[in-house]
Amino acid sequence: MPEATYWGTWGASPDDVWVVGEVPLPDETRRGVLLRSRDAGPFEEVDPLGEALRTLFKVWGGAADDVWAVGESGTLLHWDGSAWSREDAGTNVRLFTIAGCSADDVWIVGGFGNGTGQVWKITADGKATLLASDMGTTNGIDVSPDGTTLYVNESKQLN
Repeated sequence: MPEATYWGTWGASPDDVWVVGEVPLPDETRRGVLLRSRDAGPFEEVDPLGEALRTLFKVWGGAADDVWAVGESGTLLHWDGSAWSREDAGTNVRLFTIAGCSADDVWIVGGFGNGTGQVWKITADGKATLLASDMGTTNGIDVSPDGTTLYVNESKQLN
């Protein structure tokens, strides 16, 4: 595994686990990192798009063939069981967290700083739809198992 800061992990089972984060580079910048462990084997770096990734903060899945990762500058990636694709989040803000309770009930929060927090829902066709904006920093989200309650960690930053 590369020397990195790991921000998120999700597994469909103990034999299929994804990890996301960032790797420091010699020029003091960072690049995103995506790792996978299969069949209890070692974690191996995955190059999902054939290009350098932005920092990834969280990963979540509804199933082994429906995994999402979010990160810096509106990065939204989707794994369909055979390949990763870049999806349009409709924003370039930092996407911090993704969570859901099923493939049809997936939520994202992002933004950094008072007045920039936002909440999106990924629709059944895989598109991110903005539902709330102009919030404080939104850096956490979770959904109740039955999908009836959405929990958003929002903080107003005071000067």
